[in-house]
Amino acid sequence: MELNQDFRCKNGAPNKVNGRGILKHASNVYTLTMFKRFEEELMDCIDLNCVEFSNIENISLYHVTEDGHERIYYVEFDVPNSIVSCSCKMFESLGLLCRHALWAFLMNNIKNIPEKYILRRWTKKAKLLLASDFRASSAHEEKSSCLLRLSELNHIGYNLFDKGSLTPKCTQFVKEKLFDALHLVEKETATMQKTNDSKISKHTSFQDAINYGSGRSSEN
Repeated sequence: MELNQDFRCKNGAPNKVNGRGILKHASNVYTLTMFKRFEEELMDCIDLNCVEFSNIENISLYHVTEDGHERIYYVEFDVPNSIVSCSCKMFESLGLLCRHALWAFLMNNIKNIPEKYILRRWTKKAKLLLASDFRASSAHEEKSSCLLRLSELNHIGYNLFDKGSLTPKCTQFVKEKLFDALHLVEKETATMQKTNDSKISKHTSFQDAINYGSGRSSEN
């Protein structure tokens, strides 16, 4: 499914892209899966309330809040160099710009995502390079899939922790469910490890039998 989506994405922009602005640029560089994540963040800018509280030597500082939430995010934007940072640290953990940082881009009429904020592993070009390298494609695809799954979990976790921290009851609920999930994951990984060890053991026994037979033949 993901490969088919990426193929369609390489051969045309997603339908919602109107042909201009930062969303158009995102559709040109990201795989469809990552473009959808980017689009979600961009659309969520609608629910932001932002106040510029400082502007010194072309470096703007913003207070950003989301409708229905009291938490304040701090965004610093270096206008001449298009360098942005946000206290939520979403880019550092997911490799994708958050809605708070994107708001700063929109307010400053930034039409393209700066290269420093486009991670190669989420781009169409990376997919094409992987597809052309048949000798290492299997290992690279597995690593890419693992990173994508990690990004997906981080994205869900970011929203979960943000909302779960609002009240003690929510925090306790999230902690209980996380411990349950951790138990299930550890159980699954233990089963996988046991299966892999069994396969290795069988392969080793078979190889030992072959080596033993070869040794007996040479003695005769």
